[in-house]
Amino acid sequence: MKYFSFILIFVQFSLAQSDFLWTNVSGDSVTFHHDETYRNCGALYTYDIQIGENHSLTITEIDTGDMLWCNCTFDLSVSLDGFSPGVWTAHIYALDQDQFGDTTYYGSVDFTIQPDWLIEATESNCGFVDDPNETLWLNTEGQNLVLDWALHTNCCIESAWETELVADTFYVSMIDIGAPCDCECSIMLTAIFGPFQPSVYVLDLAGWPDQPTFIIEETISTLSEFQSACYWVNVNEETLFPQSFKLESPFPNPFNPTTTIRFNIPVETLHVTSLRIFDITGRVVETLVDDIIEPGIHEIKWNAGNHPSGIYFVKMISSDFTQTQKIVLMK
Repeated sequence: MKYFSFILIFVQFSLAQSDFLWTNVSGDSVTFHHDETYRNCGALYTYDIQIGENHSLTITEIDTGDMLWCNCTFDLSVSLDGFSPGVWTAHIYALDQDQFGDTTYYGSVDFTIQPDWLIEATESNCGFVDDPNETLWLNTEGQNLVLDWALHTNCCIESAWETELVADTFYVSMIDIGAPCDCECSIMLTAIFGPFQPSVYVLDLAGWPDQPTFIIEETISTLSEFQSACYWVNVNEETLFPQSFKLESPFPNPFNPTTTIRFNIPVETLHVTSLRIFDITGRVVETLVDDIIEPGIHEIKWNAGNHPSGIYFVKMISSDFTQTQKIVLMK
């Protein structure tokens, strides 16, 4: 008797019993924590970030790892920056290997971004700037304004900044609170202000003849991702093998050109199993399985690269069991 072997995959999960969601906020940067979440031992997560309306965003934890025969607990986090001021709501989802394209919603967390205005200020060493003429440069980093000001001034300068935002005009003044010196030199002052709401702003810098503009856009980006080691491992022997036949809905669907098909063979059942692909006319276009299959949860991929776009059907027959799933190939 010949046995047809596939990858056996443990796909039964319990919904998380803990799942603590919380945030750390620093300036326009936020770290989102998802602690004690119960997942498959082989899970390896990356993140999809979608910005919505009214200061909302969706964070989806996407499992790109391999399915293993156990579950365990992870601590996850992702750090993002570029948030504009205001009260935000983040919705946390997960797309795990066993969900066949369906996401699990874990909840939401609210956080507040406060405008600090002056985030950082520095002065260069004396003589850092060769050109004695005053020059001003404006740049933006995320939701922040970076001001570089080259000027000829007191060698012992110690800058203190005052700011005020009125409508779309940002008023800035620099006061030298350093001790007087008997010398002057050229230096570079650098100040970072923010975070700002997305808009076009006018800079009114005291002592500067012009009023340059700067543009702030919503540019949220990922700083880092973290996934802890797997802990509190649980192997449930009773769920290693299914109790009934089942042909799962292939994923992805629609697909191009590869889709994954999973099917269950129950314990102590040794029948010839066939898994065939039919086109819309009922013609068999490919036979994926036609043999005795070991009990378990199996996975096979169908590459339809040589077939035209259209509707196809996956049909599984084993003993008295028959089930069909419709799939759509879109090239």
